[in-house]
Amino acid sequence: MTIRRSVLSWYLAAAFAVGLAASAEAADIGQVKVAKGQVSIERGNEIMPATAGTRLQTGDVLKTGADGSVGVTMTDNSLLSAGPNSILSLDRYEFDATTSQGLFDASLSKGSLAVISGRIAKQSPEAMKVRTPSSILGVRGTEFVVSANDD
Repeated sequence: MTIRRSVLSWYLAAAFAVGLAASAEAADIGQVKVAKGQVSIERGNEIMPATAGTRLQTGDVLKTGADGSVGVTMTDNSLLSAGPNSILSLDRYEFDATTSQGLFDASLSKGSLAVISGRIAKQSPEAMKVRTPSSILGVRGTEFVVSANDD
């Protein structure tokens, strides 16, 4: 009987570990595809370098230095490209791969951002917004560029 309990305990522990890994993956909303120069990600109180393959999560803030640029692919296949001296916050992101429904809210507080929208905006154009210090852009097309200056 104890062997069965041991085996059962092992299976339960393995199933729990797989569940934790799946929930950690669910938090990923995209990934860095290309990073040049100085590029970092702020996640909570942590600052980490942004390198190709780094997974992104809701709430992450991407920062590029004077020589930096970063290219990101979101899970809905939106493509984001931030230029030098940019600060881009991935404020809110939800995506259902089955229905292509979701939300994408980002804030560009400084710098430049080029976007090719993905499945969220194609399904519901009003579901994608980019905020700058002076305006809110509702995405109605598939490609756009926005800039936010310090002044």
